[in-house]
Amino acid sequence: MASSRKKPQGKTRPPQLPSYGRKKIQTILTSSRELHNSLISCLYMELLLITGSDCHLCERARDVLSALGHDAREIDVTSPEALSLADSGVPLMFLPVLLDGEHVLAYGRFSERALRKQISQVEVAR
Repeated sequence: MASSRKKPQGKTRPPQLPSYGRKKIQTILTSSRELHNSLISCLYMELLLITGSDCHLCERARDVLSALGHDAREIDVTSPEALSLADSGVPLMFLPVLLDGEHVLAYGRFSERALRKQISQVEVAR
């Protein structure tokens, strides 16, 4: 005689998930946002080129960046954005100045070889 087992009638309980406190959830969300932002900055490194008018070294900087296959967003040294950068400690005495958003990569007369090395180091570090 085979006995048939019947499933219990009613609702079954879902498996218990660990309960996290509000602080733990905020910490997890913050660290995931930081990771997301660092991944995005790795993929899209924005170069800023601060230039002046009638600047032959600025022309050379554009040519070197073009030869390396990089684009840079140009900012005029007299613009409010450049003044804000200067207030935050970016040295703008020797134009042009190339920034990766955080660090000065080059200024003055750009060397193609040195800039290629500098940009590759920044891309690897990110």
